Amino acid sequence: MSNFFIVSAQGKLGDYQRAEAMNGAIQNKIHYSPDNFQWLSGTRAFFYSMLTPRGVEYILADTKTLSKSAAFDQQKFATELSALSNKTIHPFKLPLSKATITSDGKELKFIYDNAWWTYNLTTLKAVEISKVVPARPQGYWGERNNDTDRRSKSPDGKWVAYIKEFNLYVSSSDSTS
Repeated sequence: MSNFFIVSAQGKLGDYQRAEAMNGAIQNKIHYSPDNFQWLSGTRAFFYSMLTPRGVEYILADTKTLSKSAAFDQQKFATELSALSNKTIHPFKLPLSKATITSDGKELKFIYDNAWWTYNLTTLKAVEISKVVPARPQGYWGERNNDTDRRSKSPDGKWVAYIKEFNLYVSSSDSTS
């Protein structure tokens, strides 16, 4: 006689609800945990962000001198960004993403309001450099891609190519072949 067990891998609704409640309960409450590390090329320094009781702080650490300091004056940065956007921006709740410092340590590069910006750490001026190109959504793994509305004509205009359900189709422009 053999013994076997049946184990359910699917959680129950209550399990998911408790997990979600736990996430909300601890979110933004774990302080002093460094995040988003970036080594500055050619140096022994790195840049990172960290949630503190004041909000998110940006730090520059030097492994050669074993020192760390604020990467930039967040109050002055918030003032500059507020002036450019006509919005009130809190220095420790900066609405940035993908913040990095250039390898020479002179500029902060970041995304704000669907655009790439640079902030010169010497002149304390921010400049929008380009709009963010939206990423194509990945979608559900089992989803079919029907790009039938995206047809492309050949250079001579006699043929049309398009993709349908991951297959490439080519037909004549006059639909005869």
